[in-house]
Amino acid sequence: MLPVAIVLLLLLIVVVVGVVISNPDPATLNIFVAQIPTTGTGVFLIGFGAAIAFCAALVLLAVGIRRSRAQHAERRALEKAAGRPAPQKKLNLPKLGKKRSDAGGTSTSSTGSSSSGSSSSGSSTSATTAADPGPRSPKKSSLDI
Repeated sequence: MLPVAIVLLLLLIVVVVGVVISNPDPATLNIFVAQIPTTGTGVFLIGFGAAIAFCAALVLLAVGIRRSRAQHAERRALEKAAGRPAPQKKLNLPKLGKKRSDAGGTSTSSTGSSSSGSSSSGSSTSATTAADPGPRSPKKSSLDI
């Protein structure tokens, strides 16, 4: 593994030196509306720098994710050792049968029927879904009167 890496690095160095030495031709680099006069070598080095920055960003992302997971596992272990249950994520779901008012001012229940006197026994579809966090008013549907 190590000899392969060394050979690849040497080949990369040879290619970079060859590109830098043999490309004196002028070129124009267009970035949005800006035009930057440069050479073929400049374009190559800008691309090389962008590739290095991209690889560095990937490494930092991987390190950050690994650190976050380690901290999460440590926090869970400490909470377990202290005898406290780990905090659970609470979903803010609407209660069945509880009345909420929508943007139009009419009151609707979480089953989708309106308070205008017509009641349904569950035959209409629900105006709110399980993914609805609750504080927002339910969306109007074709079944609302």
